[in-house]
Amino acid sequence: MSSNNLEYKLRYVMNSGHKGLIRAIDVDPSETPKYYVTGSDDATLRIWSTKKINDPSSNSKHYQTLLKGGHQMPITDVLVNYAHPNEVFSASDDKLVLKWDLNTRTVTNQFFGHFAGVTSIDLHKTIPDLLFTGSKDKTSRMWDSRTKNKSIMTFSGHKDAVNKVICFNTDPQLITCSNDKTIRFYDIRFNTKCTRIIDYHTTPIRTMCRGSVLEGNAFVSGSASEIYSWAQKDAAPLTEFNVNKLDVVNTMEVIKNGKILQVGTNQGLQAYDYFTGEPINSTYSGDDNSQGVSASAYSQTLTYENVSDSSVMISASQKLIKIYTV
Repeated sequence: MSSNNLEYKLRYVMNSGHKGLIRAIDVDPSETPKYYVTGSDDATLRIWSTKKINDPSSNSKHYQTLLKGGHQMPITDVLVNYAHPNEVFSASDDKLVLKWDLNTRTVTNQFFGHFAGVTSIDLHKTIPDLLFTGSKDKTSRMWDSRTKNKSIMTFSGHKDAVNKVICFNTDPQLITCSNDKTIRFYDIRFNTKCTRIIDYHTTPIRTMCRGSVLEGNAFVSGSASEIYSWAQKDAAPLTEFNVNKLDVVNTMEVIKNGKILQVGTNQGLQAYDYFTGEPINSTYSGDDNSQGVSASAYSQTLTYENVSDSSVMISASQKLIKIYTV
C-alpha cells in the first residue's frame, strides 16, 4: 500500500442473525483477540469467535453466543473492558447501561440514571473502574462500575443529545460531542466544570474517535459536512480533512499504524491520510463498497490466516457482517 492507495480485501460476508440493524461493534483489545461483540436494534448482543479469522480452515463456528433479556430497546454502543476482557458493557435506548459477564452470560450490574437513551460508553484509560456515558438527555455521567449506586458525577451544558464520549488519562479527561454542534471538555479534578468548548462545526457532530498514536493525545470529530482533528490538551486544531458531503457519519477509526483515518457512512467507507487530510484512493477486492456502514471496528493485532501485514477490519451493513483485511 502506498500513501495514496488502500486495498480492502473482503474475506467473509455473514448474516449476523440479528433481527435489526447492527449499531455497534467492539473487538477484544487483548494482544491475541479471542472474540468481538455486536449490538443491534433487536436489543441483543452477539459474541463472535476470532478463531475462524485466525484460521479459516478451522471447523469452529464463527458465531459463539447470544446475550439477550437485558435490554428492552435498541443497543446503541458496546465496549469490551480492556482490564477484564471477560466483561462487556452495553448501552441502549432504554436508558440503561449493563455490564455482562461472558463466562456466565449474565448481567452483573446495571447503571440507571439517564432520562433518555444512552448513546455512548467509555472507560477511563488508567482507572478502569470509572465508566463514562453520554445520553440523549443532553448530559454525560461518570459511574463506579463496581457498584450499583447512582452516578458519581453528571456533566451538563450541551443543548442537545450527546452522541459520543471519549475519556483520556490526562487532563481534561472527558470530551463529549453533541447534536448542538459543539465539543465540550470536562476536567474531573474540578468536579463537573466544563473547561473548554469547541463550536467550529456547522452541523451536528455524530461521532469522535481517538487520534493517531503518532501524534500523541488527540481526537477526531466528524459531522455530515466536516471532519477535524484536535489536540486533546488545549483543543488546538490539527487537521481539516478534505471531505465532500458525507451524508451520515456513523463510525470512525484510525488504522494502519496511525496513518489513515477510516470513516464509515451511509454511503460506504471513506479513507483519508491522517496527517494531510486528503482522500485516499481505496479499492475493494470482492466488494463494491455500495452499502452503508452502520458500525465498524479495527484491530491492529488480529490477522487473517497469519498474514502478518494485514490487519482485520469488521464492518456492519444492515444485518450483515463483513470481514476485511487492510
